[in-house]
Amino acid sequence: MKNVLIKVFATIFIFLFSGFVSVAYSEEWIEKVVVDKEFKINKDAELIIDHEFGNVRCENWDKDIISIVATVKVNTSNTEKAYQIIENVLVEVKGTKAKVEAICDLNQKYRNNKNSKVTIDFDIKMPVTVSLNLENKFGSAYVESVSGPANISSEYGSLEIISLSNTNNSVEVKFGDANIKHMTNGDLEISYSHLKIAGAEELSIESEYSDISIVKAKSISLELEGGNITIGSVSDFDVESSFANIELQNLSGSITGETDYGSLTIANVKNIFSSITLLNEYGAISINFEKESNYSFIADGKYCSIEYPKEEAKISYNNTSHSSTVIKGIVGNESSPASSVTVKSEYGAVVIK
Repeated sequence: MKNVLIKVFATIFIFLFSGFVSVAYSEEWIEKVVVDKEFKINKDAELIIDHEFGNVRCENWDKDIISIVATVKVNTSNTEKAYQIIENVLVEVKGTKAKVEAICDLNQKYRNNKNSKVTIDFDIKMPVTVSLNLENKFGSAYVESVSGPANISSEYGSLEIISLSNTNNSVEVKFGDANIKHMTNGDLEISYSHLKIAGAEELSIESEYSDISIVKAKSISLELEGGNITIGSVSDFDVESSFANIELQNLSGSITGETDYGSLTIANVKNIFSSITLLNEYGAISINFEKESNYSFIADGKYCSIEYPKEEAKISYNNTSHSSTVIKGIVGNESSPASSVTVKSEYGAVVIK
């Protein structure tokens, strides 16, 4: 009986596997280049890309020409159907010396078709001097370098940018991942995504339920709800956050912040810093100062524990009760230090080291 069962299961497996193989090998990718155009442009020309379902790759070259190659790829078991789908994909590319536009649109009935897969790929060559307006959905986008203004949006996909060197840039990422190596100045909106920035000058970021990592920046203004942010080095930092965790490795200038239901940790405050002003509710604050730092401080807490370097502090005022604590003093050897720390916290914990 056991041998019979084994033979039965073996027969069923072979049948199912052979059916799977025949299906897998009956499907193939059919591709067709539907657009291959070049446009002679002014150095400051505008490039507009509206793209979905596929990959966009924008690379630089030393020509005052924009080249666009659009390729449609279809994976299906029916070759005739594949070419039918390709013919129903709208790709429009047009341009002048001042502006070049590339737009694609996948017919609605092919977007969620279980029997076929469709991608539309744009391969673009452009001079670095263009201004770029890029919108991409359901795919990946790569942008090498742009010195003109850039307005870039990515939804449900990935975004990689090498350099945005203009002072007027905006980047929006929703439900995806973004990696930016260098951005001079910019406004960013990040939602339910991951963002990495290697280097920047001035950034203004609005984020909700996202994870953000910034290696180095001169100035950051951050409005954050949910998620986590890690910053390697920053000079000036302004933050409003709720339900989020913030970690700064090095602060050299100033920080102004309002936080609630989260945590703020500053691993190292340089002794050249100017000011720290923080308002916290239902969260934790931890600040670690570099050796030989000199600063005046005010710590005001309600239903809050406050720790400070008692051995190095000269306390001028201390009012402590069962529900509140107010401490004023100076840390360091200077009698009138230029740097200042003001922390006010309710229902949280404050640690100053």
